[in-house]
Formats: sequence, C-alpha cells, structure tokens
Amino acid sequence: KRQVLEHFLHPFKQLQSINSIMKEGGIIVIRVPNYRSIITFMSIFLFRLSFGKIDSPLRTVYLFDNDYKHFYHFSPKTLTKMLNLAFFEVLEIRKEHSIDPRRLKLRAKIKDDKSDSFFSNPIVILGTRFILFFAKILGLQDEMVIVAKKVKNYEQKK
Repeated sequence: KRQVLEHFLHPFKQLQSINSIMKEGGIIVIRVPNYRSIITFMSIFLFRLSFGKIDSPLRTVYLFDNDYKHFYHFSPKTLTKMLNLAFFEVLEIRKEHSIDPRRLKLRAKIKDDKSDSFFSNPIVILGTRFILFFAKILGLQDEMVIVAKKVKNYEQKK
C-alpha cells in the first residue's frame, strides 16, 4: 500500500520506463493520493479561511513535514491522461480512504505535533468520521488505485 509516483520529479518518464520493460497486456497497479478529494478541498478551504494559521492538523493528516515531498498531485482525469500518453489503458479506478480517524492522534504524537489535543477531541473524531463517510458517498476519497494495462505503442506497431 505504498504511494510513490507523486514523489518522482518526472513521473511520466517513470511510466515510460515501466512500459518499456512490460509485455503487451501487462498490468500495472498505481496507488496515489487523490487531489480531487474532500480532504484536500477542506484542507485548502481551512488554510485559506484562517489565513494560513490552521495548518498543524493538516500537516498531521498528510505528514507534510518529511523528506518525501509530493512533486505532483493527481486527479483521476490527470493520471488517466498521463497513463494513456505512456501507452497504458486504464481498466479501473478505485477510490479509497487512507486516513483512519482512530490513528490521527497517534500520528500527532509521533510527529510531536501540537495538534495532539485537537485530534483527541471527541467532536473532531466524530466530525472526521462523518466527513469520511460523506466523501465515500460522493466518491471523493483521498486515495486512488488505478489498474491499467500496457497497450501497443507506435514503435511496436512498425
């Protein structure tokens, strides 16, 4: 359950490299954060509404303070387009939650974050569960799993 594509400086080149060693019809499974998720929308909204003051809980949710920065953010549409350009056909897009409300407090403790008390609040925990439930109904979960297969590219058709 690891996400790596968003950490590459040149994800399209990585997909091309993967394509070059795969057989036609080979399957690739990619897991990436879903930029078009309710958590992302709310994070941006809260950050802007607070003029940048509310970021500690958001950093805890996304673990921003690490060496593994996200260079790219993908939506189902953008990743599908990139895969198609790299000669992959998308077979399935599944959206899932990577955030577990029960583990947010633990994440805050690990990061020695001041948001520990924020995530201990029962109202925040209940609110988080409600938001995640609502996101599932709307298909706006924070993670995408895309299954694609290699198709013939121009050079192979010759």
